[in-house]
Amino acid sequence: MQELGQLVGATHSPKDPAQVIDDLLGKSQPAQATPWQVAALGGFLIGTDRGGAAIDLPKPAPPGNNSSDSALARRLRAAQQKPRALCTDQSASVELRQAAIDLVARLDFAASRALLVQLLDPQQPIAVQTASVRALTRAKSEAVATGLLKRERWQTYTPAVRESLLDSLLTNPESLPALFTAIESGEIPAGVVNSARRKQLLQNKNESIRQRAEALFKNAGPADRMKVYEDYKSVISLKPSPANGREVFKKQCSICHRLDREGVPVGPDLFGIRNQSKETILLHIIVPEYEIMPGFVNYMVETKNGGSFSGIIAGESPEVITLRRALNEEDTIFRTNIVSIISSGLSLMPQELEKNMSRQEMADLLAYLKGEK
Repeated sequence: MQELGQLVGATHSPKDPAQVIDDLLGKSQPAQATPWQVAALGGFLIGTDRGGAAIDLPKPAPPGNNSSDSALARRLRAAQQKPRALCTDQSASVELRQAAIDLVARLDFAASRALLVQLLDPQQPIAVQTASVRALTRAKSEAVATGLLKRERWQTYTPAVRESLLDSLLTNPESLPALFTAIESGEIPAGVVNSARRKQLLQNKNESIRQRAEALFKNAGPADRMKVYEDYKSVISLKPSPANGREVFKKQCSICHRLDREGVPVGPDLFGIRNQSKETILLHIIVPEYEIMPGFVNYMVETKNGGSFSGIIAGESPEVITLRRALNEEDTIFRTNIVSIISSGLSLMPQELEKNMSRQEMADLLAYLKGEK
């Protein structure tokens, strides 16, 4: 229903948005809206934003001060009741909570900001946290991005949430100054921006972004990865703990790879990896570009509204292309909104992954990938 709502929003220009909301929600009380109605309304707003005639949503007045509200503003305020409740409803499905999070942010971001930040709690499901990250960064606010990149908050993010945040920031030029400032001030390390993202920033068409990226990363280019590989060969001689290796895999690799029913199948299937030697597995970890399988090359897409997206091409049709990145998150982009599509020549897999673990953990990871007991 969310996808159907997107199609409606992308292909129609309603003269009366309030009527469309009434059509989607029906005549029942908004607080009793069904899950499919929440999803359809959210999809409608996504579609108008991405490909249709974007609706200039008014800011609903606070309760008790609605004398000047338009019919649309009153309907929007009422329409938020059900999705706001769903955002924190732990008995609801994760997919429905994601749809509700996206919807409340689109309906009234200012009123929803505190709720979205609250949902970044590590106790929330990863999918809920990443949905909140996307909703927060879509505001294209440098102040919001600065808050998300504060050291005390950054340190609480799991790798999956960090990846989602960085991907979201790179799609919004308005948020990039906050990212640069956070790196310059030491709030977050420069190493979190991998080589694919650095290349994306260094090739940005916005001159101020490109110059700032050059100043930050001109001396932070990738080292000679083969030398790092030769240096790390010594970990193979360490006595490993495959059980700990599984935990390392879940933390560092599972956002893009699946093995033993753990993880997300974004990158190549690891089913046959146990037939490879530890040296070969280590090579592919340390030097992701040594061999990139067809279909897993990272692409960068620039859009007419200033967006910048990256990921592997997961699907194409005459009308749209779909980019996929870590956690199986996807961006569907209308071809009419595309300015350029460029292959980065890099793997989607992060560079310098070895910096996220100790040498012993690397040895443990190799043992788990080999299937040792």
